[in-house]
Amino acid sequence: MYCSRCKTTEGSMIKYNKSIMGKQYYHCRPCNSARLAKYRKTELGAERTRIAINKSIEKYQDKQNARLKVAQARKTGKLIKPTCCSKCKTETKIEGHHEDYTKPLEVIWVCRSCHRELDKLLKQ
Repeated sequence: MYCSRCKTTEGSMIKYNKSIMGKQYYHCRPCNSARLAKYRKTELGAERTRIAINKSIEKYQDKQNARLKVAQARKTGKLIKPTCCSKCKTETKIEGHHEDYTKPLEVIWVCRSCHRELDKLLKQ
């Protein structure tokens, strides 16, 4: 299996159907990201993205409220976002993790990989 765009065989491949005939194509993650970014810039892609975001906000209202409260607290200085992960101590892009959305200002600041691990633990 290889990427139909850049012809690489490395990394994970994402399968999608492009034509009516049902032909399957594979893209590596970087090529698929570029393809989707280009689609989101089109009028139809932007509209579908807005619809998906609005559905998610409606479905997970407690998450959205927690995010908004954290953003407001950061603006006013109540919360300060650190520069390193509280779990692995690496200095990279940091995200806020909520263990309980009813306590929106109780945030654990972690990197993306640690955030994924924490989310997996919560689902179990």
